[in-house]
Amino acid sequence: MSAQPMALELDPDVWRDSVLDLIDAKCRRGERFTSDDLHEVGEPPHPNAWGSVIRTAKGRKMIRPVMTAYTRRRAGHGRLVHTWEPDPATYRPQVA
Repeated sequence: MSAQPMALELDPDVWRDSVLDLIDAKCRRGERFTSDDLHEVGEPPHPNAWGSVIRTAKGRKMIRPVMTAYTRRRAGHGRLVHTWEPDPATYRPQVA
């Protein structure tokens, strides 16, 4: 398991901005994702921060929920999580 950058563990604003940047990158690529896919940024300063950052992204019309799935993370104890996709009001599909 890799060590997490210290700044992300200690500074809630840096952590939040890093997660929002990751969400933005996934949306620009047109990816669907769950909160499980965001853990590569590192763990938040407080577990409730996950809900806060998702609410922020939803409020900014970055994402919208499309379905639920069971978490893939062992630490999630089989709970249901939303699958999110880019909000078409903000992210236009890329035409090939």
